[in-house]
Amino acid sequence: MAGVIDERLPAGDGGHGLTVHAHGRPPPTEKAAFLAGAQTEIIEIGVALRSLTSLFVSRPERDFADPVRRLLSRGVRITYLVADPESALTI
Repeated sequence: MAGVIDERLPAGDGGHGLTVHAHGRPPPTEKAAFLAGAQTEIIEIGVALRSLTSLFVSRPERDFADPVRRLLSRGVRITYLVADPESALTI
């Protein structure tokens, strides 16, 4: 997993770097606002990503699906990584 993230870090000082939100699960509107600031790529990491998928099916489209569509239309790449909960990387 570290290799996937390292590959996407900008080389040198020309990029904005990597912004990490690793403090639990933010409310859907806060998450959408955080994601809206993405310039090139979003990497979402989880062990099941069930709560992520529920944002697409249980919330009004304007709350989450529409902001994600706008990101994709701007060319932002979205990568979802599902980690093995038994892996040493997740412990």
